[in-house]
Amino acid sequence: MKKVIISLIFLLVLCVTFIGLSSCGYGTTTTAASTTTEAPTTIKVETTTTEAVDIPEGPTSEGLSFELNERENGYIVNGIGSCEDYDIVIPKTYNGKPVTGIKGLAFYKSVITSVVIPNSVTSIGNEAFRDCKRLTSITMPDSVTTMGDGVFLYSDKLIYNEYENGKYLGNTQNPFVILVDTISTDFSSFVVSPKTKIIYENAFRDCKSLESLTIPDSVTVIGDSAFADCSSLTSITIPSGITSISGSTFSRCESLTSITIPNSVTNIDGNAFSGCRSLTSITIPKRVTDIKGSTFASCSSLTSITIPDNVTNIGSGAFYTCSSLTSITIPDSVK
Repeated sequence: MKKVIISLIFLLVLCVTFIGLSSCGYGTTTTAASTTTEAPTTIKVETTTTEAVDIPEGPTSEGLSFELNERENGYIVNGIGSCEDYDIVIPKTYNGKPVTGIKGLAFYKSVITSVVIPNSVTSIGNEAFRDCKRLTSITMPDSVTTMGDGVFLYSDKLIYNEYENGKYLGNTQNPFVILVDTISTDFSSFVVSPKTKIIYENAFRDCKSLESLTIPDSVTVIGDSAFADCSSLTSITIPSGITSISGSTFSRCESLTSITIPNSVTNIDGNAFSGCRSLTSITIPKRVTDIKGSTFASCSSLTSITIPDNVTNIGSGAFYTCSSLTSITIPDSVK
């Protein structure tokens, strides 16, 4: 009888122990309640708009050096300062004002490896990233409208976004903001990405086989010597968003017979069409006020040119050695 009672007590202890363990979560399988994990915070991108999209926000680099811009309504980055980051993220604001630019030589010879530029930046100065030997990545916003000379000079490890035969810089939403260079020079036609805003200096220089080119209306800036020495290019239409034709843009395009310049253009820099030996006529837009020196020098087939009444200055040698030019009417506005 004692054995039976002891066995019953033992079984009762085991049951109580099992129930206690179960209440603590041991010896059972539980199903977790459904939960939602929040994604990292980013700025919402409206893909249906043509406005510049925001670069996703995140931690920014500390210690960069700044100075007020000319209008004193914002700041420009003027150097690496005390920042020790290799991966630079430029802030959108500084001291309560927007960061609007990057000064020339700001990151000259620095050891940075990547740069994220916010969409508050509109200008990048001469040689801003020159000799950055470790730099491989630049996130370029759509907001940039002004690029200096030699911005990426000797930064040879920089990785570009490739499209067709072009090498571009941009951002996640638009990888083709700036057409920097071509992959090769051996091609006869080229279509610039419809999302491109800037064709950088020397982008097509010495592309001697290039015969035809399509530039979208999205392009608002064409840099110095962008098409210099494209000796097979026969015609080109400049998009309506262009306001200035930079120096030597079409210099020595010896086969260029016609060019359409939109009325939006207000400035034509020196040597813009120098050496275009096949160009027979050209109409300068009415809003142009200044024809710089050597603009049409050595255009030996040029027979006629229309100078608008708004022009107040014609630079030295503007029509030097235009041997076929028999007559030209200079308006009274020229001083």
